[in-house]
Amino acid sequence: MTAELAIAALTEARGSWAPMIAIALAQVTAPPISLSGMVASFNVPPTTVATSIVMYGLAVAGFVMLGAKPVQRFGSTVVFRVVVALFGFRVRSRGWGTESWAGTG
Repeated sequence: MTAELAIAALTEARGSWAPMIAIALAQVTAPPISLSGMVASFNVPPTTVATSIVMYGLAVAGFVMLGAKPVQRFGSTVVFRVVVALFGFRVRSRGWGTESWAGTG
């Protein structure tokens, strides 16, 4: 009976990778699609935009790896609540941070 439960748990864990694969594909395919728009908007060479996309991907991967350790230690719910609270505090105290981009800050 224990072996059957272990096999069922393993099968269930393997099935949960589909959403993660979909998110990863979206992260990989979305920035290059908008490459020409970013080149025109920022008025920079395509190599600069491509380099920034690669750096963005590396930064996301790094933060995922950094975030894995607190999740292992404290649990995903606790970490999620702390991050949302920090984000809410930042937005409440300083706004969304778009004022300087709009030229009004």
